[in-house]
Amino acid sequence: MTRIYIALLVMIFFTSCKVTQYDHAFISNRDGDLDLYVSSSGNQLNNVTNDKFTDYGIKWSPNGKFILFAKQVNKQYDLFLYNVELKTIEQLTNDTINQFGPSFSPDGKSICFVSNLDNKLNEIYLMNLVTGKLTRITSNDRMDGSATFHPDGKRIFYTSFMDKDSLNGITNSEIFVTDTTGSYHTRLSNRPGNDGALDISPNGKKIACHYFLNGKAAIYVMDIDGNNIKQLTSDTLDNRWPRWTPDGNFLAYTRLANNNSDIWIMKANGKNKKEYVTSIKRDEILEFRPFQKSH
Repeated sequence: MTRIYIALLVMIFFTSCKVTQYDHAFISNRDGDLDLYVSSSGNQLNNVTNDKFTDYGIKWSPNGKFILFAKQVNKQYDLFLYNVELKTIEQLTNDTINQFGPSFSPDGKSICFVSNLDNKLNEIYLMNLVTGKLTRITSNDRMDGSATFHPDGKRIFYTSFMDKDSLNGITNSEIFVTDTTGSYHTRLSNRPGNDGALDISPNGKKIACHYFLNGKAAIYVMDIDGNNIKQLTSDTLDNRWPRWTPDGNFLAYTRLANNNSDIWIMKANGKNKKEYVTSIKRDEILEFRPFQKSH
């Protein structure tokens, strides 16, 4: 009876520690340059770009059929779209201006991204993928970035050096929210360091971000209105780019150490931290494929 009880406890322990394998994409230099990799639940890993250029900043479409990413060619970033089923790549922007940090709208019809199109400062733009129409969302003399949609499709969250910190008078990167026309800009955070890499939980209730202070980053979560800030990582390494799993149960993030980076995962409350993607090369900025809705 005692053996059965012990075996049951062991089984419960390992079951509770097990992390679900989600389809995902990430950036890695396993083949020499920073390329886009896609991994399916069947553990198939494919380098889908495999060229001499740098890929960065990736987002899945809501239907899971496309991956939006930025590629740097001749020191300039443009936006590209990878078709997961057809395995084809389409270039969305092609000019002399940097376009990066893309994110899909919940209906998949628009994207927001960062560009220095108008005044050589990074601003947030919205692009209709059908018409190609551009809408400038931010307009200030500060650097903006990390734009991402709320699941309601009505709000865009981003970071900006727009306002000075009330605590020490220094201009830091803080979290703001606006609508899809940029008609208002509400500041949600106000602390000495720099916020970045925003990701909104699938239920729309939480913001995850990394927060730089004293030379390193840590992962934080907060309520959607900026309240109830909670630190989830507290080690001596840089922890960046938190990303929610599609069920909202876990957060993946990148740990940087000794010129290398690996992807870890933890429960949404910060517990049970484990390696998720690792190699002797750089693995970073993981994005999970949204769950496919049955019809």
